This record gives sequence, structure tokens and C-alpha cells, in this order.
Amino acid sequence: MKHKSTLLLLAFFSFFSFFIFQKLQALPLGTFIFSDSLYLPVMDRFGWNHYSSPINTNYFPDYFLYQFSGMWSSDAFVRVIYTGLIQFGLIAFVLTLVMQPLAAIAYLSLFLWTALDFAVSLSSHTLLILQVILTMHLPGRYRFLAVTLFALSDPMFLLIASAYLVADSMVHKTANSKGHAFLLLIWLACFIHGELNNYYNRVFLMLLVGALGSLSVTPLFNALKIKFVSQFRTEKVCGFLLLLTALSLALLEYPAWPITAIRERYIIAVLGCGLFFLFRDEKITSHKFWLSMACGIIFSTFLWKSAPFLTDKIKDEFANFDCLATELSHQNIHAIGVDYWVSKPLFLRSTDNIKLIQVEFFKAQPFLWGSPYEWAHGELNYFLQRNGCTGESERTHCTKDWLDQVAKPVGPVCTHYTLYKANQPVVFDEIYGKSDAIKSSFIEKVIQKFNL
Repeated sequence: MKHKSTLLLLAFFSFFSFFIFQKLQALPLGTFIFSDSLYLPVMDRFGWNHYSSPINTNYFPDYFLYQFSGMWSSDAFVRVIYTGLIQFGLIAFVLTLVMQPLAAIAYLSLFLWTALDFAVSLSSHTLLILQVILTMHLPGRYRFLAVTLFALSDPMFLLIASAYLVADSMVHKTANSKGHAFLLLIWLACFIHGELNNYYNRVFLMLLVGALGSLSVTPLFNALKIKFVSQFRTEKVCGFLLLLTALSLALLEYPAWPITAIRERYIIAVLGCGLFFLFRDEKITSHKFWLSMACGIIFSTFLWKSAPFLTDKIKDEFANFDCLATELSHQNIHAIGVDYWVSKPLFLRSTDNIKLIQVEFFKAQPFLWGSPYEWAHGELNYFLQRNGCTGESERTHCTKDWLDQVAKPVGPVCTHYTLYKANQPVVFDEIYGKSDAIKSSFIEKVIQKFNL
């Protein structure tokens, strides 16, 4: 059996690596390099203390992998590509090491056929499975610290932890009230750290449902007079709950498949964690380690061979931002208001130290999502909007009602954009750091919303 598993894994990784190599060559960079996934190079320039974090920052291990990628290039886009490839190789190695072979093959195959751009992107929840694996292999006394750190890195980690506590209550017929209270406390820290973002409200509701579900287990078992003791371990029950959750999320899309990208990334992350809990190898032998290492080397070799094909596309696929940076420089425009999807690519493709303010045009205020606080204050005489960007498609970034009141169009720039000149300088000066951002969010989302 061991011999067959060894041959199966080696054969799979040989074919799998070749197909991934073929698909990566044809993968457009724009599907996985955009403002969401460019947060690391921008954050690296401004520093963590001066940066408004996105929802899933993946400080671990993304940030360390990005620093490691500096061995090959100083270009931010090249480093993002290498960071994505390194993380994909790391996931493949770890999964083969800690999971049963067929389960690892099944999960990795998902990326080949459905979501390869997520596997190499820094904006998805792909790394959640690595965080869960590491936590489960830590001694119990360190897991609370891991939950805290990983939840601040990706709040979805709290949902996996909540599912684990629910599963534990089902196995032992008693709720871990202190555990759920701890998760809610960590959620509060994440909520404040995330500057009261609405995304955390959904996480809170899910955590609350998990806590209530756990608390109802004992009364329900007593009411139904259920006396049997579960033969399944907590990990197995948790894996089943997570697979059920992934299936439910997928069915929410039916019949409008294929699944939308934003939900697909959640499904794949939850599904991967569920497979890990269900098919975890309890004992990592030396044979399994060296086999995983061999598979990792095969896979990493093909990933390395695909890197030049991806980096060679940078100039062509981001030519619009190169043109835009050059044109703004020629017109002596050193400060400009842009939307979220333009900000990071434009900043990183500019050779000049261009001053950006990331604007939420719908609310006529700076948009702080995953950006430095430096982009939330300053004086503007020019704005930029994407052509074809409408309020109906992207209300936050494209609404022109306010823009038409404070500026007039100058003309098209680089085909895809329109330049606006302000009637008089527009000044933003309310937010200079995290405390200002939290205060602003609290006023907007609590004081004003509830008429307090």
C-alpha cells in the first residue's frame, strides 16, 4: 500500500505540475495582480504602522514570502508573482505532508480546473489552510496565541475556530462557553483593527450562530434523550461541518454557475480546511516527509520554469498604467485623486513620487480600504476616472454626481481614463492615522446611522 501511494503521488505531481505549467503560461496577470493583491509592496514602502489593513492581510506567511522574493528582483510586480508561486509550492508541499494522498490530490486538483488565479494570488483566503494546519500541529497551550495572530491576519480563521468548537460540543455534549467568548473577544479586536468594516458584522453573526449552536447541544440532547456517545473525534466532525458549509455556499449560486469569484474564494478556503480535518495524517513518518519533499521539488521546478512567462507579460498587461504615469508626469501633475482599482497599479508603475488620494466618489471622501493613510489626506486639483466606470457597476468607485460638482472633464488620457480638473482645490485633512480612521468609521457607522 505504501509503495502504491508513493507511485500515485509522484505520478500525480509529475502530470499535475506539467498541466499547471501549461495553464500558468496562458494565465493573464490581470486575474491575480490588481489592487487587492498589490497591498504588500505598497505596505512595504509605507510601513505597517501607516497602513490601513485590508480584510485578509495574511501577514503570515505572505509578508515573509514577499521579503524572500526580493532575492530575485526589486520590481514589485515581479516579486508579487514570485510570492504567489512560492506560496502555491508551499501549500502543495504541506498538504502532501499532513494529509492522506487522495485528499491532497483532490484539493490541489481544484486549483488546476477552477481557480488557478486564487492559488497564486495574494488577495484570496488560500493561505487559511496553512494557518489551520500550523495551529493544529502546535501544542495546545500555544493555540490561543495562534488563533489571535491568525485571526488578525485573516478573520475567516475565527469561523474555522468556531466550527471546531461546535464540533467539540457535539462530540462531548457540552459547550465550551469560554472558547466562544474568547473568539468573540478576538473578533472585537479584529473589528477595531479593521476600522469597523462591515465585513466583520457578517463574521460576528456567524460566530454568534456557532456559539448559540454549541450552547443548545446539551439541552437538545437531554430533551431528545439521546444517550449515545459519538465515536467520531472532534476533528472529523469539524471537517464534516466545514464540507457541509462549503457545499451550502456552492448551492447558493445554483443555477447561476459558474460560482462568482468572491464566493468561490471562500468556498475553496473552507473546503480545504474541511478536507484537512477529515483526512489528516496523524503521524508524519520520515518516508512521508521525503516523499512530500520529492513532490514539492517536482512541483516547484515547474513553477520556477513558468515564472519567466509570467514576468514577461508585465510590461504589456500594465501598459495602460505606464502610459498614465508618463502622461501625468508630462502634464506636471504630481497629486491626483483616483479610485481603489487604479491607485496601487498606478503608484507602483510610476517612476515619480506621485501623490495619490484614494477617493470613494460615492461618499466624497477618502477610501481607506487596504491603503496607506498618506492616501487619505492632501490637496487635489485633479481627479481621474476610468472610462466605462459607472455608478451602476461600481457605486463606491464610479459615482460621478459629486465629481461633476467639484470638477470638469479635461479630456481622455491613455484611452481608458478621463482627467478632471477641480474648480477649486479640494482638501481632505480628517484622517492621518488609524485612530482617526476608527473615529471616522465610528461616527459614520454608529453615531450617524443610529442618530445618536
